[in-house]
Amino acid sequence: TKMQWWLAAGLGPLLVLAQEPVQTALDYNSVEYKAKKFVDDAEETLRIQAISSTFASWGYESNITDATQKVSEASQTQFELLNKKLGKEAQMFDITQIEDHEVIRKLKLMKNIGTAALPEKKLKEFISLTSNMGKKYSTAKVFDFETRKKKFSLEPELTEMLAKSRNAEELKYYWEQWRESSGKQIKSMYHTYVDLYNEAAKINGFKDASIMKVDPYESDTFQEEMEETWLGLKPLYEQLHAYVRNKLHTSYGKEIVKNSGPIPAHL
Repeated sequence: TKMQWWLAAGLGPLLVLAQEPVQTALDYNSVEYKAKKFVDDAEETLRIQAISSTFASWGYESNITDATQKVSEASQTQFELLNKKLGKEAQMFDITQIEDHEVIRKLKLMKNIGTAALPEKKLKEFISLTSNMGKKYSTAKVFDFETRKKKFSLEPELTEMLAKSRNAEELKYYWEQWRESSGKQIKSMYHTYVDLYNEAAKINGFKDASIMKVDPYESDTFQEEMEETWLGLKPLYEQLHAYVRNKLHTSYGKEIVKNSGPIPAHL
């Protein structure tokens, strides 16, 4: 038959398309089409920018200098400004007029622009702040336990020492000195970090940063779910904790590790 000839020639889909109403073939003016195209274009643009930003970040983290830090911060700022621009555009779409579930999910995720919501001056301050906090952590050094003359970094010296040493006094020294050289130096910076993060959260419509951080998990009961998960794991954790504590108690003695309560952090 004539229909069989069309199908044999592989032209069946064209026949079907020709029989459908014109507006259902491709409605370039529909919110559905515009949203899908926007998401596809945005993902590709973000992908390209993320590659550049990641290389700049890796260049800094693997070779911490003022020059690499400057390049990394500039690239991160550029990425966040792009994220802000696309997030604002995503917010313009009415998701109630969209049926594609994946497009809806992606738009919702894009609408939460995180710290990119901050005014540009504060955004740059935030990026520089996080960069400097990481720098303090990565470049902090402590004097060695024995001579107090050699300086040790977290990697590789301190990490190896904490993994291999069984001298409780030495381990406690490194644990405390490392926090003096790193965490204590970051403390005042961290207050500013929290303030800026909370400010960004409020701009995004959240109560605070803790709520904004869990928004990508797409659950209104995320914290309750995590609490339930923890309660399920807690009995096993307590048994494991008691087992490890008992082994340390046997190894180091009751003066250093009691057979009840928390385990000393440096051990």
